[in-house]
Amino acid sequence: MAILHVLLPDASLSAPPVLFGTPQSRRRLARTFRFGPFLLQPERQVLFTLDGPVRIGGRAFDLLTVLVERAGELVSKQDLMSRAWPDTFVEEGNLKVNIAGLRRALGECPATPRFIATVIGRGYRFVAPVDVFGSPGDGSESMLPDGSDDQPADRTVAAPAPAE
Repeated sequence: MAILHVLLPDASLSAPPVLFGTPQSRRRLARTFRFGPFLLQPERQVLFTLDGPVRIGGRAFDLLTVLVERAGELVSKQDLMSRAWPDTFVEEGNLKVNIAGLRRALGECPATPRFIATVIGRGYRFVAPVDVFGSPGDGSESMLPDGSDDQPADRTVAAPAPAE
């Protein structure tokens, strides 16, 4: 079971995320996802480790973003292909090639997934715990379960158990 940690801006963090760029660019940053040694900033189209930026292609970046946004959930092949190739017909092989490249960039092996698990015949699931940092009104709150308005600002939300 993957765990999704949702931390809102007013939460006190024992280990704040590593921030990159100038104070002005950080103010514009809407969301940052932290998983393993990585920081994903979708609005800036960048994936970082402590060693610096990780080079991945645009399609692979789109796939990673949707998987991380929906951590713990099964994401169908069709959902992934429509996100990475909107308004374009592509073969399923394109998805497999990009997922394989993404796994290489993340340093994982499909036989022992730390980040992306294959659900054979159905799609993929992001299985690592994810911390979400975002600015007010950026939509981060929508990742919380319904009825969570009166919970403390620092929340840990368990992702749904795999249903295979």
